Amino acid sequence: MRRTSRPSALLSLATAAAVVFALLPLTTLLIPTWFPAAAGSAVVIVGIGYAARALVRLRGFALVAQLIAWAVTAVVTAPLPDDGDPISGIVGIGSDATNEIVTGLAPMAVGDALAFVLTLAACLLAILVDMVATSMRAPLAAAVPLAAVFIVPQLVVPRGDHLLLAIPLIVAILGMAAFASERRRRPRPPLVAVSAGIIALSLVAAVAIAPQVTTARGPVTGGLGTSPTQIDVSIDLGDELRQSAGTEVMRVSTSAGSAPYLRLATDTTFTAAGGWEQDAGPVVALSRGFGPVTSSGEVGPVAVVPESVSVGDVQLDTGYLPVPNDAVSIDGADDGWRLDTANRTARATDLSTYGEEYSVDAQHLRPTAEQAVSSPWVQGLPSGVSEDAIASPDVRAGTPLMEALDESGASTASGPYEALLALQSWLRSDAFTYSLDTPDASGYDDTSRGSIEAFLDQREGYCIHFASAFALLARMDGIPTRVVVGYLPGTATGERDGDAAVYSVDSAQLHTWPEAYLDGIGWVSFEPTPTIADAADPTAASAPDDAEPTATPTPTATPTATSTPSATPTASASAGPDSDAASGSGPRIDGAVLRTVVVILVVLALLAAPSVVREIVRRRRVRAAAGGDVGAAWRELRATASDAGLSVPATESPRAFGTRLVARGAPESAVRALVTAIEHASFAPGGAGSADLSAPLAEIRSALRRPAIGRVIPRSLFLRR
Repeated sequence: MRRTSRPSALLSLATAAAVVFALLPLTTLLIPTWFPAAAGSAVVIVGIGYAARALVRLRGFALVAQLIAWAVTAVVTAPLPDDGDPISGIVGIGSDATNEIVTGLAPMAVGDALAFVLTLAACLLAILVDMVATSMRAPLAAAVPLAAVFIVPQLVVPRGDHLLLAIPLIVAILGMAAFASERRRRPRPPLVAVSAGIIALSLVAAVAIAPQVTTARGPVTGGLGTSPTQIDVSIDLGDELRQSAGTEVMRVSTSAGSAPYLRLATDTTFTAAGGWEQDAGPVVALSRGFGPVTSSGEVGPVAVVPESVSVGDVQLDTGYLPVPNDAVSIDGADDGWRLDTANRTARATDLSTYGEEYSVDAQHLRPTAEQAVSSPWVQGLPSGVSEDAIASPDVRAGTPLMEALDESGASTASGPYEALLALQSWLRSDAFTYSLDTPDASGYDDTSRGSIEAFLDQREGYCIHFASAFALLARMDGIPTRVVVGYLPGTATGERDGDAAVYSVDSAQLHTWPEAYLDGIGWVSFEPTPTIADAADPTAASAPDDAEPTATPTPTATPTATSTPSATPTASASAGPDSDAASGSGPRIDGAVLRTVVVILVVLALLAAPSVVREIVRRRRVRAAAGGDVGAAWRELRATASDAGLSVPATESPRAFGTRLVARGAPESAVRALVTAIEHASFAPGGAGSADLSAPLAEIRSALRRPAIGRVIPRSLFLRR
C-alpha cells in the first residue's frame, strides 16, 4: 500500500455535516425518532475515516476501518429476537422494514426494524461520500448521492421548507469542495470512471426509482389535504379524496358512550362561481374559551349533556385544531391558538397541530323531536347568524335547483325541520349513488353552482357534493346553512384511559357535512351522504313519550356549533370503498413534479453561484489588466492557475511560479510578459507601465486545462489575496 497525504480535519467535518443535512428532509417522511442514531452513526463513521488516515497513512486503510465499524454497528444494534436462528432474524428485520415502507404513509412512525435499516443506510452513505470526497478528492461526485438523498422526500411529499434545508447542505458541499481542493491531485482515469458511475446511479435512484416506489405502494396523499397528516381544510380537493389513505392521525378518549365527530373548519360563504369558502371571522384568545352553549328558549328549555374529550398522539400538520362539536373550553393546547366563537373552531397561522395534547369540555344540547318540529321558519337574521348563511337572490333563482327542491319535497314542508329531513332522506335515497370518480370524469369536481347542478343531474358524487347540495337547497328554502370540514368518529381501540374509552381516528375518516340553523335551537348537523351514517339510528335527540320513532336520522342540536351527525359510527365511516378516502383513480403528481422541478432549479442555481461569482471577478480583473493594472493581472493569473489545479503559495517568487506555469503548458511568451510586469511593478523605479496585459491572460487561460471541479466550484474563490 502507498502512503497517503495528511488528511484534512476541516474536509472531514464538512463531509459529516453534508451527510447529516442531506438526511434532514427524510424527517418529513419518517417521524424522526430514528434520526439521532442515524446522524450520530454517520458522523462517527466519518470520524473513524479521518482517524484512520491520520494514524495509519496507508491507501485504503480508512475504507477498511469504516466497513469494519459498519459491520460492528450492524451486529451490535440489530433488533434480533432473543432466541432463534440469526439468519432468519436478519431476514425478518428486512421483511419488517420493507413492510413498514410499503404499507406506511408519510409521515409514518418508525419501528425498530426500519430504524435499524435507516441507521445502516446512513452509515453507508457516509462511507461513500467520505471515500469520494476525501480519498478520491472528488467532492462534486460526492455531492450527487447527497443531492439524491435530499431530493427523494421532495418527490414523495413536496414541502416548501425543503428549500430552506437545502441552504446548509449547499454550504457544507461548498466546504467539501474548498477543503478538498487544498491538496487536489489530477484524478486518474479509474477514479473518474467510478465518480461517473456514482453520479449516474444516484440520479437514476432519485429521479426514476423514488416516484415509482411512491406510486407502487399507493400515493402518500389522502383525505382532504396533501397527505394524510398534512390537511388542507378546503372542500374542493377531489383529487386528494380519490387517493388512498389509512394512517392514524390522533387518539381520542371520551366520557360519552361513543366517539365524537371532530370539526376543523367551517364554510359559510357561498358564491355561484367559487362555491363554498372558509369563515374568517374575529377570534379570541384560547384562555377566554368559546362560552357556554345555550338555546334561545323559543321552543322551551332544551336539555344539556356535558362531555369531556381528550385528544392526543396528534400526527396532523395543519393550522386548525381538531375539537369535538359544541366545545366550550380547551385546556393544555398551545396558548397561540385562537378561537372563533361563532362556529366554535380553533385556528392559528403560525402553529401546527402536530404533537399537541389537550382536553376539551363540551356541552351538547339535546332537544326533543317535538321541539325540533316546533322550530319556526327563520324571520330576518337571528343573533349569531351572518348574512353569508342566507342564499343570495341569484342563487335562489336557479331553475335546476328549484326543480330539485320540489322533487325532494322540502318546498312543501310545513316547517324547516321537516324540510331538512326531506332533503336528507332524498339525498340518501336510491336516487343517488356515492362515487369518487364520476365528478372528476364529468367535470363537476368542485362546489360551484354549476357543479352542484351537474351533481343533481347525474346524481353521483361524494361527501362534498352531498353536503354542498343539501346546504344550497336548504338556503333556497329560506333556512340558514353552512358546511363543516372535520373527522368522522374514530374506531374503538378497546383501550381505556381511566373511565374514558379510547378511539383511533384515521386519515381516511376526513369528512364534510352540512349544518342548518333552527330558530330556538341553533346550528344542527345533518348527514346527507349515503354510506356514512346509520340512517336507522336517530342521533341523541330524545323523542317525546307519545312520538313514533322515525327512520331518518334526527340531528343533534346546538345553538352555535355542530353536534354529532351520528351518535354511533358504522363500518362505513372508517376507511373503505365507500369512505371519502377510498381509492379511485391513480395518483396525480403534477403538483409534486412542478415543485420538484422548482427545487432542482434552486439547487442548480446554488451550485452555479460560485462559478458565476468567479466569472464576474475574472471579467473585472481582465478589464483592469487591459488598462495596465499589473496587480489585477497578477491576481487573475494566480486565480487561473489555482482553478487549473496548481498550488499558488504566497511565498513563491514570480519567476519560480512562472517556470511552473510554463512546465504545465502555459505559453512562455505570455508568462514572461506577466512576470516581467509584476517584477517591474514591485521593484523597478516608477513601477510598471500601462501596457495591455489582457491578451497574455487569455492565452494562459486557454492553455491551462481546468478540471470539472475547477469550473463548477473554482478554487480561486478560497485563495487569500
